[in-house]
Formats: sequence, C-alpha cells, structure tokens
Amino acid sequence: LLLFTFLCIADASYHGDPSRQEIELFEWTSGARLPYCTDAPLNDIAAIFKKAISGYITTYCNANQTHCNIKRKVIFGPQHVMFLDGFPRREFDSLNLRFMVILPHNALTREKQIRPLLHRSVLA
Repeated sequence: LLLFTFLCIADASYHGDPSRQEIELFEWTSGARLPYCTDAPLNDIAAIFKKAISGYITTYCNANQTHCNIKRKVIFGPQHVMFLDGFPRREFDSLNLRFMVILPHNALTREKQIRPLLHRSVLA
C-alpha cells in the first residue's frame, strides 16, 4: 500500500507543471500572461490575441526575413497562431496563453528545419 501511494504521488502532475506537449515544443512556443476581465468571453479574447499576434509576426518577419528563416515575404493570419493544449486558461485574475506560430503553406525557408513553425527566438 505504501509503494502504491508513493508511485501515485511521484506520477502526479500539478496544474503549473509543463505538459508533455509544452516540453516537446519548447523551442517553438512562446507565452503571455495578460490581465483578464471576467466580463469578456474567453473565445473573444483568444481571437483578438491571435489576430494581433499574426499582424505583429507578419510585419516583423517581412522586415527580418533572415531571423524568421524565410526567403520571401509572407502573410500570417490568425489561423497560423495555435494555442497549446489546455490554453488559453484563466489563472486567478490573469489569462495564461501558450502558443506557437505555423508557417504559411507558401513560406519557403532559408534553412531546413524540423517543424514548419517559427522559432521561439522570433516569438520572444
């Protein structure tokens, strides 16, 4: 019984622990913590966030193609911003967002990369 209890405690994951997906995609993800207004629906805030991030990334990557590892200008849309499993989520009075940005289909990369995602250094 003691061994079983120990194994259950050792295997337990806590709310603040990174998920397997977060660990596997660490080099390709970023995050933000924003103040959260309880009157605003979570889906509306997520949609506004995706639109804002995609606009920022489009502007940044078109001006810094080498850093974004792209050969020519591309347009990122809200559909290219993906939240990790379990995000966005409310934590006390703030909204925790963990996301990644997928390269558009017409994006040509300068160097071969493992995944069709923007690197963490671009999202920082």
